[in-house]
Amino acid sequence: MFRNVYLKNPATISLDRYQLEVATGGSQYHFPFDDIQSLLIESLESKVSTAALNELAEHGVTVITCDSQHLPSATLLPLGVGGYYRHLKTLNLQLSLSKRFKDRLTRKIIKQKIHNQGTVVQLLTGGPATMLNKLANTVLDGDESARESVAAKIYFTTIGGQGFNRQLGNLTNGALNYGFSILRSYCS
Repeated sequence: MFRNVYLKNPATISLDRYQLEVATGGSQYHFPFDDIQSLLIESLESKVSTAALNELAEHGVTVITCDSQHLPSATLLPLGVGGYYRHLKTLNLQLSLSKRFKDRLTRKIIKQKIHNQGTVVQLLTGGPATMLNKLANTVLDGDESARESVAAKIYFTTIGGQGFNRQLGNLTNGALNYGFSILRSYCS
């Protein structure tokens, strides 16, 4: 699986000879199910056959639909892949983890997140991201010192400019929210 199929315009999505058929704008496209990782349907005018949805689920493909504002509104997750018990087993394993283990895992995740923010800052500005990298190295288990929020303030001020706030209703936040919702839908 390597393709993420994005359908911006109205399309008819169906099953054709064990492949996903997408008809849009007078053209037809065929995708082998094994090649598809996710399907993002942005247009509310699109039509999907039940047979196509079933095959997508059988092949473990995540399907994301969008609302009238073009924001992801639903994620159709394949339940047949690995069965219901696989999800329950994973959840039970996560719940049984010790607090110490969860705190260490939180530290590692936040540390990597801050390093990634530093890489983005470096790519966008061309300058070093030493402040974020130093901050990443001071994250404690469970992030008790709130380094994640300190790093977020530095990161968003750097990429959005002074006075930038994630609560503002502007194009930058709209684009970030859209991207985050796609990632969140896919990760779920």
